[in-house]
Amino acid sequence: MKFYNRKQEIKEIRTAVKLAKNSSSKLITVIGRRRIGKSELIKQVLTKKKHLYFFVSKKSSQLLLNEFTQIYNIQFNKNIAFENWDSFFYTLFTDCVKTKTIIVFDEFQNFKQLSKHDIFGTIQKHFDNMNNKGLVIITAGSLVNLLENIFYSSKEALYGRATNKQVIQEFTFKTVYEILTDYYNKKPTINNLLTFYSVFGGVP
Repeated sequence: MKFYNRKQEIKEIRTAVKLAKNSSSKLITVIGRRRIGKSELIKQVLTKKKHLYFFVSKKSSQLLLNEFTQIYNIQFNKNIAFENWDSFFYTLFTDCVKTKTIIVFDEFQNFKQLSKHDIFGTIQKHFDNMNNKGLVIITAGSLVNLLENIFYSSKEALYGRATNKQVIQEFTFKTVYEILTDYYNKKPTINNLLTFYSVFGGVP
């Protein structure tokens, strides 16, 4: 399927990723409501770039760690059994710096559910240790207020660590017109356009 719009967002994220090669590490956060196209945007940014994708689902800490461990082992052709999140993030960040691999955490705010583990504090510690080494982390999430709190509240461990923020908005009326033109293979009628936009707005 054709990818529409988001040119400015893609440009800004790619610029941040490029800068990380010659400067401090980057933690890029992509925020927007569900189904607005955050994951697809990140895929477009990372086309032809080495990256590692983690979806932070609502599982127990151990099940999530086991799932992430499997993804890590497949990516780096290893057979490590991580006993805790501290060793996982240390090893993951270290190997991603060495191999220039970009890390993606989708639905990042779900780490908050692991209340018995200071996940954000652990990430902050190892991210700070990788400063000036070119580590790139992209986080995406749909609970806007919670993500704003995680990255921009002075009481939180990751306060001040987000180097770039992209807030993804709905498509404009103009972009919806372009989408429907492609769909119908001709210009939509004004009734079709208004009906579609009144029901779906600019949500992809």
